[in-house]
Amino acid sequence: PIDISRLRQEPPKNYLIDGGDILGVYIEGALGKAEEPPPINLPREGSDLPPSIGFPIVVREDGTLSLPLIPPVPVRGLTMDQVENVLRRAYTVDRKILAPGKDRIIVTLLQPRVVRVVVMRQDSATSALQNSTDPNLRFELSTRSEEVKLRAYENDVLHALAETGGLPGFSAKNEIKILRSSQMS
Repeated sequence: PIDISRLRQEPPKNYLIDGGDILGVYIEGALGKAEEPPPINLPREGSDLPPSIGFPIVVREDGTLSLPLIPPVPVRGLTMDQVENVLRRAYTVDRKILAPGKDRIIVTLLQPRVVRVVVMRQDSATSALQNSTDPNLRFELSTRSEEVKLRAYENDVLHALAETGGLPGFSAKNEIKILRSSQMS
């Protein structure tokens, strides 16, 4: 038996940006006009994300943001507030595009990155047969695989199992193997 809480990763206190995240970015005068309100993005139905503000900007795989008038800005491992401060510095101090103190910069999380996970499972053919007391009954094990897309900080064994049918049945092999793509080459 295993405590299923050990199959879950503990998310950080603050969301940390990485490649694949989509940020809502508004920089008045550089990415948005002063006389127009910033765009508001409503999440898809069923999403637990709050509404976001700004134009959708994808964080590149190298962890940088590509924005108008400045060179790519490294943001990997930063919080939203830290990204906002880095952009403020880039536009006011480094490039002097915006006046310090009069800049209006907003950064929100539009869509978190996803991690593709392949789950290979071994399950008994039917759970109803497992409850039978017939000693002559044999269980057929089936193996199947399924790819799921899990959001950042939910890409753990518990969420992968939940997305693919829950915990395996009693007749399945009692083990979990985790192979990372870097280990497979």
